[in-house]
Amino acid sequence: MKEISVFSILKASTNASRTANIKLFQNTNQSVQFYSGDYAYNNCFNTADAKSMVISVGKKSTMLRFNGPDCKGKRKRSVIRDTKTVSDIASKYGKTGISFVITRYNPDDYESNVPAFDYLNMA
Repeated sequence: MKEISVFSILKASTNASRTANIKLFQNTNQSVQFYSGDYAYNNCFNTADAKSMVISVGKKSTMLRFNGPDCKGKRKRSVIRDTKTVSDIASKYGKTGISFVITRYNPDDYESNVPAFDYLNMA
């Protein structure tokens, strides 16, 4: 019995380390939240019409950002160590409706053909 519970704890902590937490807000002062959830690394995340966001990671990760939906086109990268807060997406990135991937892989080795995560339909 103890072995199973220890294994479950190890499995849970391993799974937790493979996700980031993303919060999206309808306004720039981050008081009206409309999405909060865990997000698997190495998938494309579309922000749609979010005005601000907070991304929390367990370990140092890389954010690959794209200026349009579905993580296509030229990407820019930045490092996230614990939490990345973007209080005004349009002001920081030039528009809303960006997409991004959070990864721990070497960004130069990362393939851009990744599945999209639609938080509106939770697909």
